[in-house]
Amino acid sequence: MSLENIIGNILARYWLEENPNCGMSYSQLFARVMKVSTEITDSKLRAAINRMQDLGEVSTRHVYSEMWVYPKRQLLEPRDKLTEAEVGKYTKQLRLGGSQIELRFFDRQVLDRYRQDPRYELVESEGIGWLHIRDEYYLDPSTPESDKF
Repeated sequence: MSLENIIGNILARYWLEENPNCGMSYSQLFARVMKVSTEITDSKLRAAINRMQDLGEVSTRHVYSEMWVYPKRQLLEPRDKLTEAEVGKYTKQLRLGGSQIELRFFDRQVLDRYRQDPRYELVESEGIGWLHIRDEYYLDPSTPESDKF
């Protein structure tokens, strides 16, 4: 197995299963690669990460003195076995390396349905908002579980 494949498997497992939607520090990655291949050196790992970056499989960011490695869609897609139907549209986009902070548009009529329903509380404030079922309806045993979000 190539070093790039080892790195890809480690990053994908971390992103998809252990710490969803979070990159991995270089030191963590190095330690995990060492468990699989004891012949690894700092220069080999950095070269492999650079090759993967050139292929569009990962991106990197330096935070203080530590490099962080983030898997991208090209690396994640073949390794993510969950479907959009299983996890939802936006969760699937995150699982494939999508941004957690991204401008999204939607049909205002969808939101108005909840605004007009007394079971829900909608709070909006300067570009952010949240929607939830009111406590008295959440605790009501006649409220379907699918409405308790």
